[in-house]
Amino acid sequence: AIVEILLRARPGDTIVLAGKGHEKSMIYGSEKRPWDEAAVAASVLRSMGYHRVSEGDEST
Repeated sequence: AIVEILLRARPGDTIVLAGKGHEKSMIYGSEKRPWDEAAVAASVLRSMGYHRVSEGDEST
């Protein structure tokens, strides 16, 4: 979903990632896997050619 929304965004759009940003893992079936929403978004943006990307928590 993060990849899709970033690919669909146009100049001037605002994207809010408000899902599991505070959680550090996701459960798939009975398996718990590490998860970092900010790192995923930053990685996708870098792959799209954006180089000024921060993975830090900007709220503090």
